[in-house]
Amino acid sequence: MKKVIILGLVAVSMVFASCNSSTKNDGQSANETQKFDLDTMKLLSGQTFYQCEMHHQINSDIMGQCPTCKMDLTKLTKH
Repeated sequence: MKKVIILGLVAVSMVFASCNSSTKNDGQSANETQKFDLDTMKLLSGQTFYQCEMHHQINSDIMGQCPTCKMDLTKLTKH
């Protein structure tokens, strides 16, 4: 019974730890946020863009870091 209670408490604490109410964009201007939503469908074949490997919705026309996970964006070429 003790193990069940301990596991329950661990599970609840993990849920509360993962529910962070702060936003990742605190202190960022609209221009900084907009540079990560490049529409890759409008790019011509052969043009390069940068994308986060973990968050494929993060696209930019300039090299930088993902605002969500802080990983370096990967250089890709439109086919």
